Amino acid sequence: EAPLIVVEFTDFQCPSCRRHALETQPELDRGFVETGKVLWVAKHLPLKMHPRAPVAAVAAECAGDQGRFWEMRHLLFEQVEAWSKEDVDADAELTRLAGRLSLDIPEFVGCLQGRTGLERVLQDLYDAQGVAQQTPTFILLKDGTGAVTRGAKPAEVFARLLEARLPQKAETSEEKEPSAAEDRAQPPVDRE
Repeated sequence: EAPLIVVEFTDFQCPSCRRHALETQPELDRGFVETGKVLWVAKHLPLKMHPRAPVAAVAAECAGDQGRFWEMRHLLFEQVEAWSKEDVDADAELTRLAGRLSLDIPEFVGCLQGRTGLERVLQDLYDAQGVAQQTPTFILLKDGTGAVTRGAKPAEVFARLLEARLPQKAETSEEKEPSAAEDRAQPPVDRE
């Protein structure tokens, strides 16, 4: 029921995506997502130049199956050096991160090695065609129309972009609680 939807295409090995996720996103969550003004939807766009990004995207989806998508997303960006190096067993490192989130490890590993999470990542790649070729890319949707913005921006700059597309106070109806949405469409309030 949020008046504005932001669809973000990201890559877990992208330095600009990491900067957005760790520096800008927490402020946007507090000011817009947690207040119900914006529904934030995360989609994956692992770029060819980042060979470990696809498996990280699958790991995020697998964590999402256990209700911890946003927490895994944060850890993946925070710990990118640990799982993305060529000489590291990426599956083992991603499983270690799943353990830090107290996920069911056999379920997580089964998902990581299965098709379901990968199919969701491939669907996101398909969704990006014609819209996003670089990361991060953000599509701001309101009333059936959209605007595209690319690249990481300081929180204040991004906040101004969102405010410009939100209805003015006179246009808004009474405040509503955000609806229960899919795990990857609404970040949690508490992000350690």
